[in-house]
Amino acid sequence: MPEKKGEEGTCLTFKGQRGRRGHRGVKGYPGIAGPKGMIGAPGFPGQNGIPGAPGTPGDSIKGEKGDTGGCSCETGSTKDVAVVEGPPGPQGAPGEAIVGPPGPPGPPGLPGGTIKLNAGNSLGNILMFSDQSMMSSSSLAIPSGTLGFVADEQRLYIRVNLGWQAIMTGPTIPMRETNSLPFLQDFTIRNMKDAAAATGKQQVSGLLRLYALNTPLSGAEIGGVSGADYLCYKQSREAGISGTFRAVLTSRLQSVDSLVFGKDRDLAVANSQGERLLDSWSGVSREKGFWAADVPIYTFNGSNIHTDSRWSKKHFWHGASSIGIADPEAYCQAWTSNESSEVGAASSYLTGQVLDKSLYRCDTRLAVLCIETTLANTHTQR
Repeated sequence: MPEKKGEEGTCLTFKGQRGRRGHRGVKGYPGIAGPKGMIGAPGFPGQNGIPGAPGTPGDSIKGEKGDTGGCSCETGSTKDVAVVEGPPGPQGAPGEAIVGPPGPPGPPGLPGGTIKLNAGNSLGNILMFSDQSMMSSSSLAIPSGTLGFVADEQRLYIRVNLGWQAIMTGPTIPMRETNSLPFLQDFTIRNMKDAAAATGKQQVSGLLRLYALNTPLSGAEIGGVSGADYLCYKQSREAGISGTFRAVLTSRLQSVDSLVFGKDRDLAVANSQGERLLDSWSGVSREKGFWAADVPIYTFNGSNIHTDSRWSKKHFWHGASSIGIADPEAYCQAWTSNESSEVGAASSYLTGQVLDKSLYRCDTRLAVLCIETTLANTHTQR
């Protein structure tokens, strides 16, 4: 028989106490990014940063020069125009010189006086040139206002800014047919006759004499050209040798040629014993003068500078170029300097060309030579 369903029972629910908190769970995966928010307000300015290191220099490129501006040359234009200079025209015909009547006499001059002439000054110093070509080629080394005498023309010139200008002179005064310097000959003729008799040398005329100073000198010890000329004079007189001698040194106003007068430059040059050293003085400044290899040079007191140990360098000062004019870079400040940083031109006197150029420091002691400036006596020659 079927079972009977019982009556529904009553369900009673009781709320229990809250349990303890459980352990923290494992971290979940990141969620999906949300939408971008709105732009916030600007922040406060930050502090200045530390300066950076300097950069490498940039390349400097110079641009090309621009073309010359054009010229607006329209006829009647009121614009500013550039003037273009054309080539020079042909030289005009020479003008006609018209000599006017003489002017009235000038006022009386001041009373005359005495002018003291010193060697090395522009007064009393005239450069001697054998011809006009030599004078012209020497122009750059010669200051304006210098007088120059050209031997083959027998004419006087003055140096001007653009070259040389001839000086007009008066009529020639003939020379007297007498010896005007007898006092220069007496001792020398007597002395040379005695020497000729003692040595058996033939007595001849037409020789210029060349001596050396009694000691070698440095640049400052020379004391300028005037100082060296005085030593030539003093030592020749002390040795009883007459005649006029000058130092073989150049300056702004003195060339090698100008040391010997006129036609005497074509005479041979000998030592104190009458032995020929050079065929002529004029050849010295034309790159033709060569020493006689076996003929010595003597000092005024008789020393042989070829063999004497005091002249250890065997060179003599001159300060000249190969054509005989002064070289301003090689004459020891006009023979007044002993500076080791400066140099002077010198040549060997043993052999070779007379004006060959070797440079020595100005504190070096070398020979100084003295040449007779004009023929005033009779000498002997071997």
